Amino acid sequence: MNAIAENQPAPSPLAPVAGADAALQSMAQDAGHLTIALAEVTGHIDGIDHVLSGNVATVNDLRHLAHEMLAHNSGVASAAQAALNASNTAKLAVEGGNARIAQTMANLGALFKDIADLGAGITDLRESLFDVARVAGEISDIARTTNLLAINASIEAARAGPEGKGFMVVAQEIKHLAGRTEIAISSIERRLSDLDARNSELGKRSFAAVDRAADLEGDTAQLGSAMAEIASAAALVDQQQGLIANATEAATQSVAQVEAGISALTGSITAAAGDVRETRAQLASLIKTGERVTATCANLGIETIDTPYIAAVIDAAQRIGAAIAAAIARGDATAEVFFDPRLKPIEGTNPPQVLAPFTALTDQLFAPIQEEMLHLAANVVFCAAVDRRGYLPTHNAKFSHPQRAGDLAWNTANCRNRRIFDDRVGLAAGQNTESFLLQAYRRDMGNGVFAMMKDVSAPILIAGRHWGGLRLAYKV
Repeated sequence: MNAIAENQPAPSPLAPVAGADAALQSMAQDAGHLTIALAEVTGHIDGIDHVLSGNVATVNDLRHLAHEMLAHNSGVASAAQAALNASNTAKLAVEGGNARIAQTMANLGALFKDIADLGAGITDLRESLFDVARVAGEISDIARTTNLLAINASIEAARAGPEGKGFMVVAQEIKHLAGRTEIAISSIERRLSDLDARNSELGKRSFAAVDRAADLEGDTAQLGSAMAEIASAAALVDQQQGLIANATEAATQSVAQVEAGISALTGSITAAAGDVRETRAQLASLIKTGERVTATCANLGIETIDTPYIAAVIDAAQRIGAAIAAAIARGDATAEVFFDPRLKPIEGTNPPQVLAPFTALTDQLFAPIQEEMLHLAANVVFCAAVDRRGYLPTHNAKFSHPQRAGDLAWNTANCRNRRIFDDRVGLAAGQNTESFLLQAYRRDMGNGVFAMMKDVSAPILIAGRHWGGLRLAYKV
């Protein structure tokens, strides 16, 4: 087929309408330019929508995190309050312990004094016992002397004869008294000896108790000092816990304010995203209107810059249909195989590629016609057929390279055959049943580079059934 000459459209197979004036020609041109402009604006809106959607997701994540922080902060606040209560309780307990220790120290001091007084009393008692023993010894000496005197008196009374009988009685009583005194003194001495031994032991124990009481007094004093330090530390802990509780409360309020601000921001961004989507939908409607106007002008036979591409793709789609019909007639294929919906994934491909029961047939029948279309004009980017699902079995050779393992970016750009393109343009091209469909869109060329494209497609019929469409994409 002949290439389109620069600035000179090829003859259109569409029947021109006689009398089409310059105004209609200008209107058709303006509609085409408007469609392109709207498509470019839609592309920018898509970018804004993508950014806003990402921002909405990010803000939602932030709101979720703020909510979690608020919940965690509430838990921290509860724990801080519990710790503050515990420190207050500990402080009160320490204060109570200090009071009890002070009272104990006072009691121990009194006990120490009593023990010391007891030791002194035992010493005095021992001295008193020594005095009693001394007096008892003197009494014993007197009793022995009295007994001697009584014996002498008895002897003298016996010498005196009858006259001394009265004196003898007195002497005997004195002797008897002296004997009883000796017995009493002996008993007193035994008891004094036993009492002295017990008093001595008690004295030793009292002195040991005094030493232990002195040690205990020192330990109690150290304990009191330690408890005072504990009380000081408990007061400091209580103060710090109060600061923590106050800081936690302030942080909770701040997080709550942040959450409220994020919620408001989320609402604003969500509303903005909704407005952008609504604008995008309105632009899409305007694009469709512009595309319909352009198509109407083309159907009226008004020549536009798109007329040669429309005519070429209609002709190519018809030739593909004829090639399929010839293959069916030869018995090389059946119409049913082209409508078999099964798709088999190709293992290890990324992006995923799939095979259909008819893929080998499209490689054989579609490829020559599609490759020929690349020579239509210098601005043609690709020509490929898609079925009604957007499945593209056979692409141009320059887009049908074997995939490279692990190189997603390269595979995405250079391995576009055997893939499903179910975007707006791809699905519309595959499902269109009109004589042709002209669409304008902004194509992502990668690395932040975009190109304005037009996509004109014509339906492919197999045995009278609509299979899909042949797409011809070119830069504008």
